Amino acid sequence: MRVLYDHDFVKAPGETLDYTRYWDDWLTNGETIASSTWSVPTGLKNELATYDDTAATIKLSGGTANHAYVVTNTITTSQGRIAVRSWLFTIKER
Repeated sequence: MRVLYDHDFVKAPGETLDYTRYWDDWLTNGETIASSTWSVPTGLKNELATYDDTAATIKLSGGTANHAYVVTNTITTSQGRIAVRSWLFTIKER
């Protein structure tokens, strides 16, 4: 059985890149992101996490080649709703 993630990414171990989850397709009219947290497993490094009214961004570095990591974003909205989405990062040399 394959687990489905919000997105699947391939990243090289030496890359430091930004990844953004746009929530505007899920938010209701006038609703905004009030807080955003990221769960990042050991092996990847959260260099910086930011958010605005409709998007959450994380800058990731590291990872071990031929390993996969699940990174999870949890938001709370201005209406008190909570949503969770996970991404799969496969680390490969490029």
